[in-house]
Amino acid sequence: MSDRFFNIFIPLKELHEIMDDAYVVIDTNVLLMAYQWRDTTYKVVYDILSEISKQNRLKIPHQVVKEFANNRAEVIQTLYQEIHDKLLSKLEKEKQPQNTIKTVVPAYDMFDNKIFKPILDSEERYLNAINELNTAKKKYKLSLVNDLQKLVKSLLYKDPISEKFKAFFENGYIDEIEIDSQELTEELARRKKHNIPPGYKDNGHKGDYLIWQSILSLKDKPVIFVTGDVKADWAYTRGEDFLGGRRELIEEFFEENNKTLHIITPLQFAEAVSSRKGKALNEDVKEDLRYKQKELDIYKVFNLGFPTTSIRKKYKDQLSQQRKASNNFKKLSNEIEYYYHKDIIEENLYYDLKHGLEVINDDFLTGDINVHDFLYKLDEFKEKLYRSLSN
Repeated sequence: MSDRFFNIFIPLKELHEIMDDAYVVIDTNVLLMAYQWRDTTYKVVYDILSEISKQNRLKIPHQVVKEFANNRAEVIQTLYQEIHDKLLSKLEKEKQPQNTIKTVVPAYDMFDNKIFKPILDSEERYLNAINELNTAKKKYKLSLVNDLQKLVKSLLYKDPISEKFKAFFENGYIDEIEIDSQELTEELARRKKHNIPPGYKDNGHKGDYLIWQSILSLKDKPVIFVTGDVKADWAYTRGEDFLGGRRELIEEFFEENNKTLHIITPLQFAEAVSSRKGKALNEDVKEDLRYKQKELDIYKVFNLGFPTTSIRKKYKDQLSQQRKASNNFKKLSNEIEYYYHKDIIEENLYYDLKHGLEVINDDFLTGDINVHDFLYKLDEFKEKLYRSLSN
């Protein structure tokens, strides 16, 4: 058979077949997620990475270390800001009611005291409770400002998370790939022009490409690349499901090294390691990893990078539009299903609408159309559906 068909039949191994032997490469976003994981999640992931590092299988590309160093302070600033946004700002002081029973019902003296006094006693207990609550809030606020925010600020100078990562960096560091600047510029332009992953959709595609070159340099073992990056130039996704690495990347790695490459999320990685040990991953850890991944996915839809405070503020409206788009898509899909199964719309129209929705949803998730175009196209399909209902 012609060599041009080799890519269809390359002998790739499944993930479970390489788990005990493969190099594990960690992306920058995974390291930065550690600042937002629960303590239990951090311990589980750290223990996994520590074990792999001791086996000399954990690899950290130069570009990952560089990006981690450049973004760590911004992530710490985000934690500091969230103490204000999510905790302090919610502690609005409960004001004493401007009116009391006696001011609202001035003629209270005419009521039977045996009946009315318990009502006044109830109000007094309520007012005392508000005073106690305000006192507790004041103490809590002082604790957040004087203790918690101070503790987070200290991470800029003494950071236990990066200190623990230090051993990983020292043991698994992949030296910077030496590439002539002119050749790098030309190669990046070529890949972008021809939509060659990774990074061709990313304004910062140089970093992705350098990480990819570090992965390609690992020639003596299969590789598992653990990343939270769900952009279409790294992976295939379907809704919230991460399906796997782009075929072009899998083929390029195999062609270079005659080895298998798997690209997976932190949750998939932790579950795979736990499964190999015959254990189930803790449900709280799974939920934490899933939640942080979902938050990161939203920002990747807009190609924004790690969700720091400045990015959250700048793109708040876009994130709102993205949620609106997701809700509208689900609502229209459900309507189409309902009218079809009630025999209100014909089968041809049903499949036409379903296929059309799948196409624009794929285009939206891969970044080929923006959120405004996606909403516009949803309205077109909705109008088509309603026209058929009115006939």
